[in-house]
Amino acid sequence: MPISVLVYVGGQVLQQINGGPSYSGGTTLHLTMERGITLDQLQVLISNAAGMVSTHMTITFRYPSVRFPNLAYEYVGIELVDNSGVDLIIDVHGEVPGYVPVLFTEAITGQRQQPYHIVEQQHPEDESDTSSFEDVDVGLDTEELEGDDFEQHGSESEDFEAILNEGNTVPMHQPPCPMYTQDTWSNIFDPSPPLRTQTQVGWDGRSDFFVGQLFSSKAELQQAMKRYCMLRNHVAKTDRSSPKALVYKCNNDTPCNWRLRACHKENHDMWQITQYTGPHTCLGVNVSQDHNSLDARYMAHELNEIVAKAPGTKIKALQEIVKKLTGGYMPTYKKTWAAKQIVIQNIHDRHPGLLAYLNDDDAYDWRPPHAVHRFCLRHLGANYHRRFGKLVGNEVKIIAMEAQKHKFKAKLNRLQRFANGLVYDELKGLDRKNWTFAYDGGRRYGTETTNVSESFNGVLKEARHLPIMATVMTTFYKCVEYFDDRLVKSMQFKANGNDFSLFAKKKYDRWNDNAVGHNVIVINRAAGLYEVHTPMNPTSPYKGNHKHTVELSMHRCTCNKIQLWKLPCSHVIAVCKKMRLDPRQYFNKYWSIDTTIFMYGSLTFKPLPDVPYWPPYNGPRVLPDTERLRGRGRPRVNRLRTEMDWLESQPPQTCSLCGERGHNRRRCGRVGGPSSS
Repeated sequence: MPISVLVYVGGQVLQQINGGPSYSGGTTLHLTMERGITLDQLQVLISNAAGMVSTHMTITFRYPSVRFPNLAYEYVGIELVDNSGVDLIIDVHGEVPGYVPVLFTEAITGQRQQPYHIVEQQHPEDESDTSSFEDVDVGLDTEELEGDDFEQHGSESEDFEAILNEGNTVPMHQPPCPMYTQDTWSNIFDPSPPLRTQTQVGWDGRSDFFVGQLFSSKAELQQAMKRYCMLRNHVAKTDRSSPKALVYKCNNDTPCNWRLRACHKENHDMWQITQYTGPHTCLGVNVSQDHNSLDARYMAHELNEIVAKAPGTKIKALQEIVKKLTGGYMPTYKKTWAAKQIVIQNIHDRHPGLLAYLNDDDAYDWRPPHAVHRFCLRHLGANYHRRFGKLVGNEVKIIAMEAQKHKFKAKLNRLQRFANGLVYDELKGLDRKNWTFAYDGGRRYGTETTNVSESFNGVLKEARHLPIMATVMTTFYKCVEYFDDRLVKSMQFKANGNDFSLFAKKKYDRWNDNAVGHNVIVINRAAGLYEVHTPMNPTSPYKGNHKHTVELSMHRCTCNKIQLWKLPCSHVIAVCKKMRLDPRQYFNKYWSIDTTIFMYGSLTFKPLPDVPYWPPYNGPRVLPDTERLRGRGRPRVNRLRTEMDWLESQPPQTCSLCGERGHNRRRCGRVGGPSSS
């Protein structure tokens, strides 16, 4: 089945940074191409349609790329160099509904040239001399103007006569095609899908909901609905809730058609409003001190930052804060207390106790140059995943693991559309060296998580619930077994001919494959300064086709990978291959197997003596707090509570005080009963 394409000819391709390439001058052709067409056949098709003989041209495909979650098209120019580029045009046409491929041509040579016409000046007295026309047609083949060809060039003859009457000597050149002189750029037409504007993510607290509005998670949509109901003094109930859909209806007694339906979109992993009938046509509910939507979980979300920074904040102070945030609703003491407990139970990586210890004067051994403070990126992403959804959590991890600073800043700015900029503001307020690769300085050697310690925690998992003596013994023998096992495996790995760790070897092999095709330019051989150009990635128009600077003497590259992982990146490997150097000399010593063997073999364990052979202990004695000791038996409060719970669980019976059925003595309102006291 043929497809329609739009071809620009006779102009110049303008390479732009934002929005993709554009075209200046020339004209447009609407052509149809068959599936399976080759690049040569496409060039012939364009040449014939433009009225040109030669097919020597460059064809640039304006490739559309969809960016999520905003569903916006971005364009990049891809030059067609073989038949695979033509197949890419057909594939994109089938994936994007209604899309018309756009092609830009440039540097077309060998066109059919019209001859130059030289007109000599004529004197008035020679106008009747017909022999003068022979001089006019110098270089003009008269055979071309005979018969039908003469009628086609009639307009040219009229121009000649006008020039002769003016008596001027003018050299003339007709372009090979009239379209080259037409002004077609003033009203350029592009049938490609328009670039969509940024879609609002979340609710800003002012405008109404609308179809197409996005939310990063179902929880964010639910929080927005609760806030909407409180600020607008309305009540909405959940009509249907499932992992894929959420439906709200008005819950007012007055008839109202207000309705909202949202669905989970798997293509960009966000929740989108698909149906909305609003605003409310009913009267607002009666204003009261509390609101049905003002529950503990909603307040926990609103008070999260306040309680996390100041856990000792009084309940009454939190009540006043919630009142201001919700437009005047005062939550009960009990719900506010429950909300505070939810925030406190949320156990994240930036624990206040840990930070307080690191800032203490006695913790000098845990500060530079002895140690550095870094966040676990897995826990960091998990925190934002829990609070704002999977998409935000993944975005945070991608941003944190970005090695280049300019790419890090561009990706960080994308977070401004989530939760009204709350995620962006939080991350921007953190010290970048603690949670990003780009500003890490190579302190963590590319380590993303705390798996080094977490893995050994798994080894000691079975000793967590043992008595103190058994816990100490288990920890000791597990450490002995662990270190011996790693020492033996490291020695075997070195005996098999490996000089570096398995992780470093895999990373080096991948970067070594990427180094194929890199072009190296020597800038300063003595200073070890080189420029490396990477080819375009055929699978992704946004990867490759970059330029990086390598300083071998300083172990630096503008890609920042050799500084982070302490391993030669693909650009350093390409330079080493050109200069006949061994790239392995740029491996940091900590990646070598010898360092691993030294680490596990240098620590010497000594057997634990039997208890009778232990030396006497002369240190301080640790005694329990006597104020926290309690007497024998169950506390009285708990016993009374147990009796009350038992009475509550009894079925209704005839009260012995009033003789009525349906309540017991504890709930009797008769004088002398427990309720009247």
